[in-house]
Amino acid sequence: VDIPGSVNDIGTMAFANCDSLTSVTIPEGVTSIGESAFYNCDSLSDVIIPNSVTSIGRGAFDCCSSLTSVTIPNSVTSIGRNAFSDCDSLTAINVATGNTAYKSVDGVLFNKAGTKLIEFPAGKSGGYSVPSGVKRIVDYAFDGCSSLTHVIIPENVSSIKWGAFMKCSSL
Repeated sequence: VDIPGSVNDIGTMAFANCDSLTSVTIPEGVTSIGESAFYNCDSLSDVIIPNSVTSIGRGAFDCCSSLTSVTIPNSVTSIGRNAFSDCDSLTAINVATGNTAYKSVDGVLFNKAGTKLIEFPAGKSGGYSVPSGVKRIVDYAFDGCSSLTHVIIPENVSSIKWGAFMKCSSL
């Protein structure tokens, strides 16, 4: 799908459940991707998010089982909870180096300070050691990580939010 350049926002559930959607080119000028905008688009494997996007809504790409990687541009300052949950093939959430709100370390999404673990890609397998600077694991951070076998959580983590390890069947 090529979204017209006149579009400013992709609304809530705009493309939800579009099983045959394989790739999306979001034009420069779109500033927000709404809640569940691409929810359950099983065949979606390629999405390009332009540098004009400032917010990605809650569950925007939730259950996109063919999505393998995504890059968050510099402009994004808000990502809703479980934006990339249950994406079985997702092995990396990359963040552009100039982003002031977020960063990624080995494909895992954190706030810029590295104190909040926001999203662990569901396609990663094996074990994971949470970095020592993390103080909070947010809601749904590991949701749908069915190949995750173990997690080492350092003592300085003071908060693990609701649903953080939901559907981690191999944990």
